[in-house]
Amino acid sequence: MKRLGIVVGVLVLMAFAFPVLAQGMFADVPTDHWAYPAVNALQQKGILIGYPDGTFGGKRAMTRYEFAMAINRLWEEVQKLGGGAGPAGPAGATGEAGPAGPPGVTPEELNQIKRLAQEFKDELAALGVDVDQLKKDVSALKDRVAAIEKEMERVRVTFEGNMIAQGTMVKRGDAAKNPFDIDGRPMAVKSSPNNLLNSAPVLWDYDLTIKGKVAEHTRATVVINASTYLPAVGNISRVAGAGGMGGNTGGNNNGHYDDYPNYTSSRLVGQGGSQATTITPWYYYIETGANLSFLGENAITIGKFPLQLTPYTFKLVDTDYYTYLPKTDSGDFPVTGIKTNFTAGPVGVMLFAVQHLRSAFVDAPGTAIGTSNAIGSRPWDQSAGARLSWSAFGAGKLGLTYIQAGLSNIRFAELAAGRSLNKAEIYGVDFNSKFMDDRLGVYAEWTKSDYKQGSRAVGITNTDGRVRASNKNNSAFDAMLTYNLGGLVIGGGYRDIEPNFYAPGYWLRIGPAKNPVNIKGGRGTLGYKFSEALDVNASYEDLQESKKSAMNAKVKRATAGVNYKLYEGSFVLLGYENVQLKQSVGAANRTTNEASYFDLGYGRTFSDNLSLRLYYQYVDWKDKIGAGSYKGNVAGTQLTVKF
Repeated sequence: MKRLGIVVGVLVLMAFAFPVLAQGMFADVPTDHWAYPAVNALQQKGILIGYPDGTFGGKRAMTRYEFAMAINRLWEEVQKLGGGAGPAGPAGATGEAGPAGPPGVTPEELNQIKRLAQEFKDELAALGVDVDQLKKDVSALKDRVAAIEKEMERVRVTFEGNMIAQGTMVKRGDAAKNPFDIDGRPMAVKSSPNNLLNSAPVLWDYDLTIKGKVAEHTRATVVINASTYLPAVGNISRVAGAGGMGGNTGGNNNGHYDDYPNYTSSRLVGQGGSQATTITPWYYYIETGANLSFLGENAITIGKFPLQLTPYTFKLVDTDYYTYLPKTDSGDFPVTGIKTNFTAGPVGVMLFAVQHLRSAFVDAPGTAIGTSNAIGSRPWDQSAGARLSWSAFGAGKLGLTYIQAGLSNIRFAELAAGRSLNKAEIYGVDFNSKFMDDRLGVYAEWTKSDYKQGSRAVGITNTDGRVRASNKNNSAFDAMLTYNLGGLVIGGGYRDIEPNFYAPGYWLRIGPAKNPVNIKGGRGTLGYKFSEALDVNASYEDLQESKKSAMNAKVKRATAGVNYKLYEGSFVLLGYENVQLKQSVGAANRTTNEASYFDLGYGRTFSDNLSLRLYYQYVDWKDKIGAGSYKGNVAGTQLTVKF
């Protein structure tokens, strides 16, 4: 009985793989019967032909001869798909691609047919079928299918294209108040600030990815990027004359980027920035692996490849809040060099030596919570380091990181006169774990940065006017606990980022301020999943200066979000963020600025290859001590196509 079940299953499976022939349905199989689709498919393909009276006889036992006839017809259908293997002829000229053929046959399905032919060889022989030749033909066809599958595995080509349009709008009277969005980019086009469509050209970003197996244990990956989006958004694709993030060529932007004139003022779309097109080999690398006996599994990567470590050591800053592209939002740096990974049981070791650029980003206008990451945002010429990770017997993962970098004799206004920075060391420890059946989550990271001129620490003037040695007050600590109570998730944490901590990571965004330093304080999170279609979340953070200054600055940040799935492949997002800055003004300590951001988003996934996002943000900036208050609007769309 078990064997018969396998036989019938193979027949049904194979039947659906073959082209359908025009033929009427059996009179004695009702359309609401559970077996109707399978019987219909077998009958339409000519594998089961029934009896002369037009009936199927479903309750009548099938003889072995009748089943052998079905197998013979099945093999005839297989031969139509694949035929026997003949001698190879000379290659002809490549012609145009033809229409897609019928679904193929897998080696496992051919094995099933081969076993059926062996089981029913006597019955097939009685029907005049050469069983030995049939088995040879099946074996030859199996080899051909395996060769095709191997060739398809050897080279794979994919494409992803994104078309992005984003416009901004403010009241004409607010255009002179330097309004900016949540990324710190200007929102006002001076000629027509109150016209959303006047500042919404379409930008595009295309990735062509080619992956191939070049040897038994070696694979190659190439990603070619063509983009007008990257120069406009100012990511690490730095192009002379293109609109990138950083200091104004006409001003000093707090003195942070004067040495790098190619970093012009950031413009996302149509706001006076360049729309130059860049064509860049974003990645091109090979990976090879081997088992090195006592060293365990080893993998070596050479070329230009993605690399990130932890938020406080090495992670790419997301310079665009509104859109999502994997290569810019994943946190991976595109670095050029070599890395090797060793894995032996619970221990993993990564060593690397690479070159890379670091994207600069705009200081947060109107904020006074330390500085943006001025040093860490500068280009690094080269860096080498190591990371050790240890999975502690199911109790979590412990990581140790060390990076040493060479810098380009960096000079900027905050450095002591005549000094520069040309060396950096960053080292830290991090821990991630889940306990109590994954209900309790623990995260902690401590990192220290040490920037020097040669072997000497230099003085850095902070925004509070104090000069501190670069090797003092230069650590960061962050810890978080979360607890899952079914659909409810609660969490609390604490962070302390000292004023001289600088690293090429991405650890925090507060409104328009990315990677702020000289802050410390607690935070809490709350989330609840009402159903598969609806979940909500909220957070609150209360921060003050890590090292007190005359400004006595304090920051409070609150967020809330709602994610609602309308139906399969369609969702709506609602978001809110409020940031309040409080600092000393004369003899009083009062709120000086307050920013509120209201988000509305809609997404639709039409298929695995096509998706659409629409987003809108309302910005309400309140200048509590002056006349700089304004309101603005940001709206955009992102269309993603993959194949």
